[in-house]
Amino acid sequence: MFWIWPSLLGFLIPILIIGAVVYLIVRRRDAEDGFGLYDLMMCYFYFVIGASVIILTVGIAILLYVAFHQAFDGGNMDDNIALGLTLAGTGAVICILHVFGKMALEKKDRNITRTLKRIYLFFMLTIFSITGIVALPVAIYALAHYYIEGSSHWDDPSAPLATAVVAVPMWIYYLMRVMRETRAKKKEVQ
Repeated sequence: MFWIWPSLLGFLIPILIIGAVVYLIVRRRDAEDGFGLYDLMMCYFYFVIGASVIILTVGIAILLYVAFHQAFDGGNMDDNIALGLTLAGTGAVICILHVFGKMALEKKDRNITRTLKRIYLFFMLTIFSITGIVALPVAIYALAHYYIEGSSHWDDPSAPLATAVVAVPMWIYYLMRVMRETRAKKKEVQ
């Protein structure tokens, strides 16, 4: 089930990055100061924060996979524990460092800052909503088969369950953030 992450990211990330860059260039074309170093740094910070959050969640999903696999099957998963810890730890450290860097540089009154934040939130919402929409029914299906047909006839549902347990809360989190940002935008307009 973990094949969904790389396949999905390999397809969506280039499309969303190209769309975001085109949007920013078109939007900034009319600005008097153009697209400067501050704008590029903010793009960098949001891109790396998004990538590190994805790496962190994949690491957590792998650790949950190990835990669920132990509960369902009891097999040895030492390599996956090391991989999960490495991805989760690396993703967390990179994310924290870049969030602090973004906060130190960020000028909240700039239009580009608000625009990049909204692009980032929508990008992350898209990634996690598609992953959650796919993983949740697959996890339910795998669990149902595992318990209805018995563990001897069906593979354990650890991988889809771990993916759903990580993706769905992230989906909800980014949906709430986008909704809050939408409400804030309405208040700005009024």
